[in-house]
Amino acid sequence: MAAWANDPSLDTTEACVVAEFDPADPGFAPCHQHPLLADAASLVLGDPWHVRSLDLRAPIPGAGEQGLHPDYAERRTEGPWQTLSAMWCVTPFTRDSGPLRVIPGSHRRAAPPIDMEHGYATGMGPHPDEVKIIAPPGSVILFNAADLWHYGTFNYTPAARLALTVHFDPG
Repeated sequence: MAAWANDPSLDTTEACVVAEFDPADPGFAPCHQHPLLADAASLVLGDPWHVRSLDLRAPIPGAGEQGLHPDYAERRTEGPWQTLSAMWCVTPFTRDSGPLRVIPGSHRRAAPPIDMEHGYATGMGPHPDEVKIIAPPGSVILFNAADLWHYGTFNYTPAARLALTVHFDPG
């Protein structure tokens, strides 16, 4: 996974290297078969649950910012989670490396935390309630990507910031 970090010439989206991986690949088993992740998935999704997908999103130097968004158009503010995302920090998440930004509690608010009338880009700048998730390599960030307003921030460092995200769904 880190081989392209020295030559990020792969296809990019939103000025990020993005890739989908096969969860059946045994090399990725530790990322989605960790017992603590199984416990978390059972707690928030109930049993049974399954791994929907496994992907990489890595903002390259000088890029990578997204607008605030939830991953599902039909958000829920109550009831069981629609998905659990487990974002593994392969490289450090520092204030400058393009870390995940979240609006705490936004998964329980009916109204969006941004002005939707004027388009997606209104969620690009800093938000008064935002929290940047800072974490060392090897950390895992668990969050409700379906309903929580979040986004990746701008990478000011000279290296790509690597994160592998496992998406767990009920059923």
